[in-house]
Order: sequence, then structure tokens, then C-alpha cells
Amino acid sequence: MNTEQLERAKKLFFILLGVDIAVTAAVGINAFSTIGILKDIPQWAWGVWEADESLVSSLKFWDGFSKLIFLTTIGVGLGLVKWLNSCYRFAKDSLGATGFKNERWTAAGWIIPIFNLFKPYQIINEIYKAGAPTYTTSDGWQKESGSGLLLTWWIFWAVTHFIGTIIGKQLLRGAMRDDVTLQQAIGMTELQAWACVISIIIAGLWFVVANTLTQRLLARSIL
Repeated sequence: MNTEQLERAKKLFFILLGVDIAVTAAVGINAFSTIGILKDIPQWAWGVWEADESLVSSLKFWDGFSKLIFLTTIGVGLGLVKWLNSCYRFAKDSLGATGFKNERWTAAGWIIPIFNLFKPYQIINEIYKAGAPTYTTSDGWQKESGSGLLLTWWIFWAVTHFIGTIIGKQLLRGAMRDDVTLQQAIGMTELQAWACVISIIIAGLWFVVANTLTQRLLARSIL
């Protein structure tokens, strides 16, 4: 039963990741397309630019559509927490592992400032060690070595999210202005486009990380 629960949690997480990638890809493709369109718009005096009604309607539509990313991000977050909790439950109930120190941080560890710089990695690292094939006592996993690749992934994740936060703030400030020039509009659209690319890469890496850790736990259970 624990095996089925873990597999279902991973599957749900993957489905939510897929939906997030699909929405983000649509927004990103449109953003790259919009950059070319904006560059073709003639610029008038004082840096003010004009666009036809169809372009304005399209920009408004995609601005609203892009807000779906906020909802898909929440969905991915909920799926991630469910999968992490299932990993811990499997490690304890099926593998007999004990002594976990970060199990209660599966949700809060991602959102509390400062803690979100290291708690998520500690959680992932505990799960990775719990799937090690060599320990023999219930808390023996604590002496197992961590993964350099996981640490590299986490550093990449933390850096890109820091950059994403900065980009998000710039886009929000730009969206609240009524006097945006053509060049500023192009700049904001370029930021949005590349932010989508980074987001898709991050989501894609989650497929690798989640599948690797899940299979590692399952492999340990049949030893």
C-alpha cells in the first residue's frame, strides 16, 4: 500500500508539473512572438508608442492568461509537499528508517524566508540518504553520503529563484505604470520570456529529481 501511495504521489506531482510547463510554455512562446511585434511598432515623440486595437486586445488576453502561472505554481507546490510527505512515510513505514529531523518542514521549509535557502535541500538530502542500499540499522542512513549532483541542482534552484524574484518584482512594477515606453515594454516582455524559459528548465529538473529519489526508495525496499 505504501508503494502505491508513493507512486500515486509522484504521478500527481508529475501531472501538476506538466500542466505548469504547458502554461508556462504558452506564455513564453507568446512573449517571444510579442517581442518581434513590438519591435515593428513605430516609435513616436517623447517615447510614447501606439498599437492597433487588435494588438492591445492580444496583450491584455495574454496578460490575463499569464496569471494562470500563479495558480499552476501553487498546484506544483501542493503536489511537491504531498510527494515529499509520501517519501517520508514510505521511508518510515516500509524501510523502517527513523531519526528524520526535517520531516515537519516539507511545507514551511519552502516559504519561510532564510529557511527556504537550506531547509528544502536538507529535506531532499534526507530522503536521498534514506534510499541508500548499504545501511543496516534504522538510523544508519544518517551516516550515508549525500549526492553532489543534488547539491549542484539545489544551488542552481536557489540562484534561479533569486533571479526570478528580481524579475518578478520588475515586471510587477512595470505592469503598474501607465507611462511605459516602447523600449520598456520590449524589455519587460523579454524578461517575461526568459523567465518562462528558466521556469521550464527548473520544472524539467524536478522530473529527474523526483523520479530518482522515488526509485531509490523503492529499490531499497526490495533489498
